[in-house]
Amino acid sequence: MQKVGIITCSGGCIPQSFVEEYAIEVIPLTLIVNENVYRDGLDISKDEVYSALKRDFSSVSTSAPSVGEYAQAYRKMLERFSKVLCITMSKELSLSFSSAVKAAEMEKSAQVEVLDSETATTGQGLVAMHAARVAKEGADLPEVRKEAENVSQKVMVLGVLDTLSYLKKSGRAKSISALTAEMLNIKPVLIVEHGDVHLFAKTISRQRGFERVMKSIREYYEKNGPIHLGVFHAMAREEADKLEERIRKEVECIDPFMGEFTPVLGKHTGPGIVGASFY
Repeated sequence: MQKVGIITCSGGCIPQSFVEEYAIEVIPLTLIVNENVYRDGLDISKDEVYSALKRDFSSVSTSAPSVGEYAQAYRKMLERFSKVLCITMSKELSLSFSSAVKAAEMEKSAQVEVLDSETATTGQGLVAMHAARVAKEGADLPEVRKEAENVSQKVMVLGVLDTLSYLKKSGRAKSISALTAEMLNIKPVLIVEHGDVHLFAKTISRQRGFERVMKSIREYYEKNGPIHLGVFHAMAREEADKLEERIRKEVECIDPFMGEFTPVLGKHTGPGIVGASFY
């Protein structure tokens, strides 16, 4: 009998079929487009948000789920399960962790624990999905948390940007946005490491960027064996499909899936990012 329920946010890009099978509660992130408020993945398509971002960078803003939304999710899940593990996007990238912790404190519930995944996008999804599998097997909360923490420490997230201009505008990743204007034509590869986004490689073309991603995946596979895989993209499905196909041809994959990159992060990377999370 399952004792632990799993909560995460829409930034994890978890396939809906998996969400339903493993009874995961997904809290939508918030998107504000032209002063209208939408729930990520429910009220507006990601392509619509990215199209608005292309037209006017300042027309799009984002926010984490509120304390109230997390508290409501806790109460809902505790009606079905005796314990809850809430897995958030890295606290360096979102206020989700802060909201989730405050909600747990407000509810004064010892049955709820919050885990910072220290990653994002399908990397966060892989952490939550592993936790959900372990929980469904009947594990107790300490074991589920330990398993999730193990994945969060191993998972790698690599993404190839189409341009640095959005990061420059947002100033979100300081070490990257500090790059000179002359370098804006490079195709950077980013890595989520220690909870934050860093420059992994500077390449002169998208194809070179994908080669760097493939090199890292092959090296990980040669050392560790079959990988769990989550490919992601923002308005670049064709390239993402090609990347996934290539990965699956070159290494053995376990339950691979495709996710659309949340505009909450895409506000800073811009449309065109394609990448992979794996462990």
